[in-house]
Amino acid sequence: MAHTASRMARNAPRLLLPALLLTVTLALTACTTPEIIRETPLPDATATQTWEPVVFEPIPTGTPVADTVARRIERIAFATAVAEDGTPQDERSAIPEEAERFYLCVQVSTVEQGSRFQAIWFEGGEIIGRSENLALEDSSASVWIAMQYRPIAKLNPAREHAVELVIDDETIERFTFRIGVGNASDAVAAAAFTTGFDTLGKAINPQTRFHVDTPSLTLRVRISNQVDPAGMIFSTLWFRGDTQIAQRAPDGPLEDPRRFDFTLTPSSPLPPGDYRVALLLNGTEVRSIPFVLTDEVLPTPTTVTTPTPSRVDVVDIVIASRVNSVTQAPLDGPLSAWEGTPGGVATLWVAIQVRELRRSDTIEIVVLKDEEFYGAVTLDDTNLDAGWLAGRVELDVPASGNADFTFEFSVRVNGESTLDSTLQIGAS
Repeated sequence: MAHTASRMARNAPRLLLPALLLTVTLALTACTTPEIIRETPLPDATATQTWEPVVFEPIPTGTPVADTVARRIERIAFATAVAEDGTPQDERSAIPEEAERFYLCVQVSTVEQGSRFQAIWFEGGEIIGRSENLALEDSSASVWIAMQYRPIAKLNPAREHAVELVIDDETIERFTFRIGVGNASDAVAAAAFTTGFDTLGKAINPQTRFHVDTPSLTLRVRISNQVDPAGMIFSTLWFRGDTQIAQRAPDGPLEDPRRFDFTLTPSSPLPPGDYRVALLLNGTEVRSIPFVLTDEVLPTPTTVTTPTPSRVDVVDIVIASRVNSVTQAPLDGPLSAWEGTPGGVATLWVAIQVRELRRSDTIEIVVLKDEEFYGAVTLDDTNLDAGWLAGRVELDVPASGNADFTFEFSVRVNGESTLDSTLQIGAS
């Protein structure tokens, strides 16, 4: 079949790399008491807002959330499973990272037949999907309307997530939710006595030796993008040998919520010797940073300039049904058409050949379905320099007798469009 994507006329060596899969697997510790996090909370004379750690206020059952002339919303819930009538079966305040699909469930009374319920899903402020459901009949009693979202790739637990409820083209409210919490043992990406971090996240001119007359010492910490920092409390203990000499909390909020500074300003010069800083996460030591104070004359630090590599080059994009598990290179394709089970899901691969890729580069695959946004996948923090990146996507198959769906795949590098490809999916 003819390949419809544009190509760049270059060849690049293909390296053997670990598989980089974009399949949707979401992990989470199940919540015993389901709650909804609201961007615009309801007035509550007894509620107390706190930001660290995050406290989720439950919505009492039966309390109206929003009203319109023709309907009354009774409750909102998130769930990973629903009954046939849309009733949530496992209400949650956060979505597991391994969940293959989840739902926004709306309990509404006095609903009219044909009322259109929509859920617009966001990650980091960007739309990543839309869900829709219609009321099948008039009802004065309470009914549940469930809107399913099935990600085409793994969501990032470190980013903010929200869903906007729209009924009959009227925006009702936006609700925030969490995707897992990540691994707390990997929370600290970097900690050093440094002037800052470069675009790759590495410490600039880190130091471990200071003169005894140094007026203050500042430890700078960067939190990993792979964890959710909500509820994480950081502090430091300062030691000379085995003797604790100080305890310091973060200096103050910084513009970057994933950055913390801890400064020690001694009231009098400290004696020469070996020192260390213990970095604590929720009271547990997770990192120890040694340093030395000396009365010797220290050389002036030299400025290290990180060279800027050339721009990443996207060589090719291929839609395939199979890829090599090691190299991620496509084993068939390029595909321009596919037939699947009517009303089912087609599982395919989007393979991208790149070279001179940097860790600071961001690659995004944007998927359109019949010229409307269907989903997006962001690939970042990869060690790949050159070769293939492959991501598995799940695409809707039309019902029997319906027209084919047209899917468009566009590769964006650092926000700029590069190559694209088109695929027709029909019912077999």
